Amino acid sequence: MGRNVEVMPSQDPQRIEVLTISSLYTSTREQNVTMFEVVRNPIGQIIDLKQGSLPEGTRAKGMLLTAFQEGYRIVSPVLN
Repeated sequence: MGRNVEVMPSQDPQRIEVLTISSLYTSTREQNVTMFEVVRNPIGQIIDLKQGSLPEGTRAKGMLLTAFQEGYRIVSPVLN
């Protein structure tokens, strides 16, 4: 059975909300991603985060965290 593509993601009763946290170990440049499923009560309040898992063999790799680290490294701190 096909899904109705006209439904907004926030209104899809089969949606799964997730929180993803990306991290970078600066000494090794290794990146990690942790995922949590967001659990809400009937009135929409977040009541729990359940740790999820990414598909087997998924690796975190992106440029944003390394670019942030490089920018932070080259900018001298501002002293008041």
